Amino acid sequence: MMLPDVSNWSDDGLEGVVKSIFMPGVNSGVIRFLSITFIALFLNNVGLLIFFGPNPHVIVLLLLTIGLAAAMAWFVKELQKATREQEAKKETEGKEDSKEDSGSTDTQQTNAGKKDTKRRQATKAKKSAKDK
Repeated sequence: MMLPDVSNWSDDGLEGVVKSIFMPGVNSGVIRFLSITFIALFLNNVGLLIFFGPNPHVIVLLLLTIGLAAAMAWFVKELQKATREQEAKKETEGKEDSKEDSGSTDTQQTNAGKKDTKRRQATKAKKSAKDK
């Protein structure tokens, strides 16, 4: 299936939302569409509540709508936070890779020496336990 060429579409209104569907990841068009959908659902449930009175089913639907919208907003914030952290991590890794750090090889050798010492001590402890 061929995806339509959306590079020349505008980012405003419904065209922007349709364009964002064909883009990878969650972007502002998808978030805007979800927000509009939850607002419409909320208004619909409030209308039902006004029209039919305090019906338990409508109250539950209204509470579910509010909960789902809140969960979506929280998830989007966490997703944006994680994206920013990944970008910051990539920037710091790029800076560390560009620097020549001779101390890191010394640290690696020291850690390897400590592991060998621990291994020897464990072997000696096993031998002494067998001898007893």
